[in-house]
Amino acid sequence: MIGLINEIAGENSLIWQARILMLHETVLVVGEEKARHNPMLQDYLYDQAAVEPARQRILALMDYLTKHINKSESGYLIGDNLTAADIYYAYISNVIRPQSHELNPMPQGLRTSYELVEKLFGKVPSVLIDFRDRIFEKHLELPVNF
Repeated sequence: MIGLINEIAGENSLIWQARILMLHETVLVVGEEKARHNPMLQDYLYDQAAVEPARQRILALMDYLTKHINKSESGYLIGDNLTAADIYYAYISNVIRPQSHELNPMPQGLRTSYELVEKLFGKVPSVLIDFRDRIFEKHLELPVNF
């Protein structure tokens, strides 16, 4: 389970790589000089050379998670019950397509950043979103209290 959580939430994970792409968009909008003042650039080891590997890693992780979910007979990422991996994925998957404002009311600036991944990659596999929505409906509180 720890390995799967690391792929979703750890260093070089789905959320990590998505944040690199978000930071890159910030650099493109405000310029590199202004963006340097954002401590997240240092925290996420951002540089221009990290952008393409981040894109490739996100594609690989979405493909892996799609296959993993499709193979699961239980409806959970690991075993037959809800685990931390399911919870981490449910919340973090908002970075590949945010839930509606009614279900996950977040500041518009953050929503715009979270919408970036889908804009860059096009259609996100529906299995990833369906799985997230099912976990929220069965186990987690909605709307998300931001």
